[in-house]
Amino acid sequence: MSTDLRKAVNDALAEFGDVAREASDAATVKATKNAVKTLRSTSPGRAAKYGRGWKSKVEKKRLWSEGVVYNIRPGLTHLLENGTAQRSTKKGYNRGKMPAQPHILKAQEKAEEDWLKTFEEGLG
Repeated sequence: MSTDLRKAVNDALAEFGDVAREASDAATVKATKNAVKTLRSTSPGRAAKYGRGWKSKVEKKRLWSEGVVYNIRPGLTHLLENGTAQRSTKKGYNRGKMPAQPHILKAQEKAEEDWLKTFEEGLG
């Protein structure tokens, strides 16, 4: 009797694991696509190539999937997100202060919320 119960519990847990993995994969794909759309629409103004440069890829591992959102101009993401400090030239002229324009963090937070919502819907 106990082996039947053990087998039934193991089968139920294995089935739930498969459902959870599929829900996680689907949520990751949807969240990365939505993050790219958000970043393309909220990227700072004059850098049109920067806004169009957002890409995503989903790497499926054995037990989980991992979504990566990146820009083809990686140095520019840091400068726009964090801004630059003001510097002075040898002659004393002030150059280079650029205010921070945080847009990546907002998209990341929205993607995390989207992933959780989609994952919970996928579990049923």
